[in-house]
Amino acid sequence: MLYFNCSRLWTERCQDVLQGQPLSPSKTPNWYKERQQWTKVKRNFVPGDIVLIVDNSAPRNFWIIGRITEALPDRRGLVRQVQIKTQTSTLCRPVTKI
Repeated sequence: MLYFNCSRLWTERCQDVLQGQPLSPSKTPNWYKERQQWTKVKRNFVPGDIVLIVDNSAPRNFWIIGRITEALPDRRGLVRQVQIKTQTSTLCRPVTKI
């Protein structure tokens, strides 16, 4: 009997998740809380900003410094990629790597 109840509960939970429907308040566990991913609006990168270029294979004190020459926004206006001018080249990087 206990196995049947656990199995049914798990099946209902999987169906809710697979269908993309949020949990109803009656099925929501008391430890579950909705959280926003972004709590503050951060400033977008603009041309002229000086940045460090992340290189996972090098220590932080050896990362390259560059200047943003162009900011490439997405449909919502948030900058997702930038063009960076370094001493030797021009790179196009996502903002998560600078």
